[in-house]
Amino acid sequence: MIEDQEGFCIMDCAPNCNNQTNCITRQGLLHDANFTKNKPILGNNVTLKSDNFRDDTWNIIKETDCGNGKIPKGSNVNVLSTTPVVRTLSNGTKLNYYRIEYIDCPKGNNSTNGNFDQNKPCSDCFKGNPVKGNMQVAKQAVSGIGGGLYGNSYRKKWKKGEDGKYIKDAKGKRKLFPKWHRGIDIVTQKGDPIYAMFDGKATKAGSNNEAAGFYVKLESNINGKTILSYYFHMKNENRVSGDVKAGDIIGYQGDSGNLKNEIKKGTVPCHVHIKIKENGITVNPDQYIKGNINTTTGVITADCN
Repeated sequence: MIEDQEGFCIMDCAPNCNNQTNCITRQGLLHDANFTKNKPILGNNVTLKSDNFRDDTWNIIKETDCGNGKIPKGSNVNVLSTTPVVRTLSNGTKLNYYRIEYIDCPKGNNSTNGNFDQNKPCSDCFKGNPVKGNMQVAKQAVSGIGGGLYGNSYRKKWKKGEDGKYIKDAKGKRKLFPKWHRGIDIVTQKGDPIYAMFDGKATKAGSNNEAAGFYVKLESNINGKTILSYYFHMKNENRVSGDVKAGDIIGYQGDSGNLKNEIKKGTVPCHVHIKIKENGITVNPDQYIKGNINTTTGVITADCN
């Protein structure tokens, strides 16, 4: 691998940088707020924030960083000129940008990367796993494998009508309605590490007095969408907060919330419940799992390609 004096990879060797493959060298404009004292040096610079990467017509280069259109904080960029390119906004405000080159490499832990780590879960730009290796959907005592998948009824509940009273059947008894499972339950053992599915910012939340128990919420930007991933029933201790990368350990499996009692009753095995929100709306986590789910057996075959 050829490097310049600053340790920045020469552009024609980009595919070999950091043992990465399939890298793309992109040219564009980056705002001066990304550089120390708003003044970059010629050559290698490390960005101070995550910011939009723009072309000469000021459009965001959307393909950058897995479709986010941004250059992540802490990235190495090659400044091609220290003469600013001035952008004038509609209100007359003038902003300084600098022309740079950025090596955009595949993200995540998979075989397209030379630094693939078999000791971490599989992940890519858009998908990731909370547990290492192949996984298993937690089988529910009442509704089987289906009860551990998203959207399947695993128990029933009463509902109130518009008048605020419980809905009753023809015999005058409270009517039971299916309760939908808004996530996927993946079998684990108590004390197993739980991993971040994506890059993002982790927050500790929950308590032992609520159904979800202690959990970690991870906020990520994936393909221009705000994705919130939730990891329920964790141990209180050693949960992580702050910036994390896909494959980082964010805590350990526990039996917090309603899980301990359900395990005791024999209705479910120990598991981590994964919930996903896409721009504020709860969605099926299946589309964000890096693997192939057999809905009959519950086996999730990890896909590290």
